[in-house]
Amino acid sequence: MDTRADPGDTGRAGAFAAEVAYWREVRGLSKRALAAAMSFDPSYVSHVESGRHKPTEEFARLADETLNAGKAIRRRWMDYDSTRTRTRA
Repeated sequence: MDTRADPGDTGRAGAFAAEVAYWREVRGLSKRALAAAMSFDPSYVSHVESGRHKPTEEFARLADETLNAGKAIRRRWMDYDSTRTRTRA
């Protein structure tokens, strides 16, 4: 599976990345601390937040739970994924 971001996904992927960064900052966590809490590599968190990698559903779920974001991150991921799915069809 190719995890690199598609240049055409910038709007909704950017909104997802911004949502993750917002909640991470609200909770006072570094990217490294969030990655450790989610059992992800710190570079993956950084790449998702910068838009260089596609966010996975698992990443969105764990980020939402870890950051106690009230499903805000999960909703952004579903919005991103639905756009991505329509674009591929």
